[in-house]
Amino acid sequence: MNDADKANAFVLANQGYDVWLGNNRGSFYSQGHLSLSTDDREYWNYWQADLGLKDVPTFIDHILDTTGLDNLSYIGHSQGTTQMFLAASMNPEYFTEKVNLYIALAPVASTANLAIPEIRIAAHSVNAIVDIMVDELHFYNWFPQFSQGSAALDAFCSIAVVSKLCEIFVDIFINEKVDNVPRFEMGLSTVPGGQTWRTFFYYA
Repeated sequence: MNDADKANAFVLANQGYDVWLGNNRGSFYSQGHLSLSTDDREYWNYWQADLGLKDVPTFIDHILDTTGLDNLSYIGHSQGTTQMFLAASMNPEYFTEKVNLYIALAPVASTANLAIPEIRIAAHSVNAIVDIMVDELHFYNWFPQFSQGSAALDAFCSIAVVSKLCEIFVDIFINEKVDNVPRFEMGLSTVPGGQTWRTFFYYA
């Protein structure tokens, strides 16, 4: 999303590296299924361990099959670090053979003890939030693109315990704190990109 002289993927590609970007299931770019609709709860019924044990190896095998290489380097950011930590700890032989370097940027494990009080409250109230959003309102994609999920975002932000979270999100992404205004519209076109409610539950 950033300028070519700052974004890691561009910087590495311009230095001659072969760069591949994976799209997790549930994202705007990978919302396809042979039998399930994105309106179905079952479509969103996966955990971070699934992303690590199933999706990451699928990415890696596709890249290695396409390039003919024996191994590669993996750079994960935020949830991308969680996936690799889970994957490598549960299937170490596979990753020892096929990943020569793992770089974890902004690694994440839990939001329950973050310094921001609103996020801590939401994390500790996750069961009540899920009861309302998932069981009552049937919203399964909690982080849809703005064009896809305005109703879901309105419902999510109307819950008292998380309304402050929405204000924080706006403060971070929409006010004068934006540090690259020319690229801001590009950022809004991709973030958020879609994710299961289980991700919110997992990190709580």
